[in-house]
Amino acid sequence: LVATQDGGFTKVLDVYPQGVKKIYKITFQDGRSTECCEDHLWEVYYYKRENGENLSVSLLEKKVIDTKEIIKSVDKLWIPLPEPVEFEEKDYFIDPYIMGVILGDGCILDEKGSVKLYSQDIEIHNKMNRKPTENNRKQAYFPKGSLILPNKYGTAPGCIMEKDKKTIIVMPGPPKEMKPMFDNYVKPFLLKDNKNILKSKVLRIIGMGESKIENDLLDLIDKQINPTIATYAKDGECTVRITAKGKNEKEVESLIEPISNEIKSRFKEKVYGEDDTAIEDEVAKILVDNNLTIAVAESCTGGMVAADLINYPGISSVFMEGCVTYSNEAKMMTLNVKKETLNTVGAVSEQCAKEMSEGVAARHNTNIGLSTTGIAGPEGGSEDKPVGLVYMGITINNKTIVKKYIFNGNRQQIRSRACKTLLNDLRLELLKII
Repeated sequence: LVATQDGGFTKVLDVYPQGVKKIYKITFQDGRSTECCEDHLWEVYYYKRENGENLSVSLLEKKVIDTKEIIKSVDKLWIPLPEPVEFEEKDYFIDPYIMGVILGDGCILDEKGSVKLYSQDIEIHNKMNRKPTENNRKQAYFPKGSLILPNKYGTAPGCIMEKDKKTIIVMPGPPKEMKPMFDNYVKPFLLKDNKNILKSKVLRIIGMGESKIENDLLDLIDKQINPTIATYAKDGECTVRITAKGKNEKEVESLIEPISNEIKSRFKEKVYGEDDTAIEDEVAKILVDNNLTIAVAESCTGGMVAADLINYPGISSVFMEGCVTYSNEAKMMTLNVKKETLNTVGAVSEQCAKEMSEGVAARHNTNIGLSTTGIAGPEGGSEDKPVGLVYMGITINNKTIVKKYIFNGNRQQIRSRACKTLLNDLRLELLKII
C-alpha cells in the first residue's frame, strides 16, 4: 500500500511475488477507507496492534490486481495511516523488497539469488520440523544487483544497495543476527575505501558502579584525544571502551594498549575480561584449565548459575551436577540441609546457604560447591528479610564462605544479578588458590 505524506492513499502495490492478488477494503474508525493487497495486510495489523484501533477488513470479491505492472518510482512510502502522525525512531522500518521499487532500476527482483536463499530457508525450517510460510519466501527476494549478506543465525538475510553514489544497508533487527552480520560483512564493506581504521577494545569490570569507574578514570578522560575512553553501565557489570584511529592495525593497537594496561593496573582483579567475553566464560575457563570439579545447588536463581556455566564448551569435564532445590523438602532430601536449620533460621539464611553448598559438593565429592537462597520478590519479603536478600555459599576443598547481598530490581533482575555476583565471587576465590 503506497501512501502520500499527508495521509492520502494513491495506489496498491505488490512487488513480490508476481501474479494476481486479492484486494481487501480497510475501513478506519473515522469512516475513511482504503484498499490493500493481500500481501500487505500485515502492515494493517501492525497499525492496529500498535494503536489499538478497531479496523474493519473485508475482501473485495471481484477486485484483483496484476502485480506484473510494478510502479517505477515512489515519492514517499509510509505505513498506512488514517491521518498524518509523528513517528518515533522505533516506528521506522525499511523493506529490501520495497527498496527495489524506490531505487527505480532495481525494481526487478533478483530471482536467481533468491532461489538459493529460499532453499537455505527451507532447510532451516526442516531442521526445526516447521513449514516455511509465504513471509519466509519473501525474505529471499532482493533488488537486482544488491549485495546479499548471509544470515547464519536466522532466516532473514541482509543486503547492501548502491546507486548514484549513495548506499543503503539493510540488516535484520534481532541483535543476535544483526551484530554478527555487521561484524562479518558490513564493517569490512564500510572500511574498504577508508584510509584510516577505527578499532575498539572493551574492558569488562564487575563489582564497581559506572560513576565510581568514571571518577577513577577522570584524568585519562579529560585529556583524551586519540584514543577515546567511554564508560557504560550494563546489568550487573560495567564496561570501558577504548577506541583509537590510525592508518593500520599495528598503529591502532599501539595507541590502545598503554591505556588498556593503565586501566587494568588501577582496577586490578575487578577487570575480569575483554571484548565479548562473559563472567561465566572466565569462571568456566579457570575450572576447566585447572581441572576443578563443581556442583551447584540453587533456590532463588532457579538454575541460572548452572545454565551459565554449561554455556561454556568443554565444561562437561568438570561440571558434575546442577540441582534446583526450591522447596524445604528438596533441600533436606537432596542436600541434607537440617530440618532444625529450616525451622529456626529459615531457608533464606546464612546457615542454610552453607549447608546447601556443602551438601551439593558432598554428593559428588567435587572440589567446589555453590548455593543460592533468597527472596526474588515481588512478594515474600519482610523487615528482617526484604525482597532482594540473597545468601550465597561457596565451598572450596571443604572450606565454606557465605556472602550476603541485597539486590535492587524486579524479580528477573534480582536473580540475574545474584547469578553474576556469585560467579564473580567464585572467580575471586579461585584466583587466590590457582
